[in-house]
Amino acid sequence: MRGQIFVHGGCLTIGCIPITDDKIEELYVMSVLAKDNGQMDIPIHIFPNRMNYANYKALLARYPDLELRIFWTNLRCVYQHFEQTGHLMQIQINHQGRYLFTE
Repeated sequence: MRGQIFVHGGCLTIGCIPITDDKIEELYVMSVLAKDNGQMDIPIHIFPNRMNYANYKALLARYPDLELRIFWTNLRCVYQHFEQTGHLMQIQINHQGRYLFTE
């Protein structure tokens, strides 16, 4: 089993990802439908913002740390690919913490 991210309704958390009650209901229904149609895993991708051009540039301006810039630039490729194609890339993380991805 790979890492687990717990997602729940409400607004309070101590390490999980809370989303509103109406959105958790929608996510639950979509997850059940995916499982009923044979999908075994439900991937969750978390980004610091919607990484369009303006938001990405604002992120870089707010956090000038070079390591974060390298990480976010690498992460933005995955975000852009999904936005353009609607398909997830195969993602691995190397020993340096960089994302490696293929179609």
